[in-house]
Amino acid sequence: MTDGSTQDIGERLEQIDVTLPAGPWKLWTSCSYRRISGPRGADGGVLHAYKQRSDGHPDLSMPEEQLQALVDLRNALPAVREELARLRKIESLHAERLPSRARSTQQPAEDVDWRDMPEAP
Repeated sequence: MTDGSTQDIGERLEQIDVTLPAGPWKLWTSCSYRRISGPRGADGGVLHAYKQRSDGHPDLSMPEEQLQALVDLRNALPAVREELARLRKIESLHAERLPSRARSTQQPAEDVDWRDMPEAP
């Protein structure tokens, strides 16, 4: 993410979404080991640990690009939460400015000029 704008956050999340394996995912913990499986494919087909045949070292089954997308997703969460809080604040400000009759029907009041609404902090 570059500037933290809504558009930038959305574009980055879209990129992450198309990079990661299709969901929904499920965490499986049976047989004494943990793995993530998707709707199709092998048990642990999304992510599982294994031992490298070449040197016996542990590794993860997910390609590096997908692992980076998981890291990016985790790192994007603060910006996503911040943006959601900003949008909730805007919704709250709009709701406060609506006359009670408009609030009860969830219809915008004709006498409210939305361009005059303050930006959320």
